[in-house]
Amino acid sequence: MEISRYTRVKRIFFLGIPIDIFSPQDLEEVVREMLSEETRNHIILLDLWGLMKAKRNDLFYRTLHDAALVLPISKTILSGIRFLKKEVPDRIFPFDFLISLLGILERLNRSVYILGSRARALNVIAGNIRTSFPSLKVVGRYTGYYKKEREQDIKLAIKKASPSLLLVGFGIKGKDRWIFENKKQFSPGIFLWEGLCLDIFSGKKQKPSKKSWENGTYVIRNLLQEPWRIFRAFVYFFYYLLLLIYKLKKE
Repeated sequence: MEISRYTRVKRIFFLGIPIDIFSPQDLEEVVREMLSEETRNHIILLDLWGLMKAKRNDLFYRTLHDAALVLPISKTILSGIRFLKKEVPDRIFPFDFLISLLGILERLNRSVYILGSRARALNVIAGNIRTSFPSLKVVGRYTGYYKKEREQDIKLAIKKASPSLLLVGFGIKGKDRWIFENKKQFSPGIFLWEGLCLDIFSGKKQKPSKKSWENGTYVIRNLLQEPWRIFRAFVYFFYYLLLLIYKLKKE
């Protein structure tokens, strides 16, 4: 176990990957700490796919270890932590987490910059955020899927806007890795990639119900919409094999 940099957060290591434990009720205090320290705080919402990617990709492995918070969103991660008899964190529901984060930033009279999605969707996202959080300043936005030669100008615009939160969505190559590689070019604040939530804000995708999220049935709907996900079964096989190896080593 490693002591977290934040007062109410405990960091454990699971299969060599950092996982942070804290009560959702303490999120506002953690956010206040992040913003008061004038540091660059990358929050990662980690699923099983990301965890296994970190086991074979050194850059993503370093991305997770450098993050301010790594919060599990997968039931399978939690069951694995339980299997290895470690302290089990709360499972994060991404949509609720983002809503809570935006609400806290609004109460603190802070700001957000939105990066990603297509132009029409981005306009809807920005409008919905302004409507839902009227005191939260949207200090800028830029679409994803841009040409490479535009990137430096976009980074400069984000730095000048100096948002409290840089909210990144689909259309940014590398996702969390992009944040890791570029955050030093921006002003201090919080950085979060959450493409699915932005798609929900735009109306492109439907928010899963809390019940389907908790019992895992939303996976069936995702599989029907994106049948290629069936190939992720191999990832589950290697994950359970890895769990068994760690268990045997421990014993």
